Amino acid sequence: MSRKRAVQKIPKLAEWMIRFSHKDWDEAKRGDYEEIYREFSDELGIIRGRLRFLFYILKSFIPSLRNFISWRIMMLHNYLKIAMRNLRRQKLYSAINVIGLAIGITCVLFILFYVQHELSYDRYHEKADRIYRIAVSIRMAGNDIER
Repeated sequence: MSRKRAVQKIPKLAEWMIRFSHKDWDEAKRGDYEEIYREFSDELGIIRGRLRFLFYILKSFIPSLRNFISWRIMMLHNYLKIAMRNLRRQKLYSAINVIGLAIGITCVLFILFYVQHELSYDRYHEKADRIYRIAVSIRMAGNDIER
């Protein structure tokens, strides 16, 4: 009895993990992994085969993830080392840059707090969304009065 099975694609999570761990991903590798996935599915059923395939992929994903993270940490360490060397060599230039950065961040924070305060005006009321401000412009004896 021959039954036709639809071509089963590998799960999206597994494909993402494979693409992350193999930078030279191509259609040939996709076919290899689809074949492994089909074998697991035929042997164990769809759900158990999918789980086994995910664990199979996870074995190669974890070292790749560890390698990815360790390289990022090493690069950050090198950037900090270079920054410290430049700070020690060019003290005046570095001090001007650090002070300018501190002033800029302080200004941004003050503006942010001011805007947040202005937007939170009358928000403590239960029905704050129903509060409206009525503005009136009156002209008396040539003078404009705005309230």
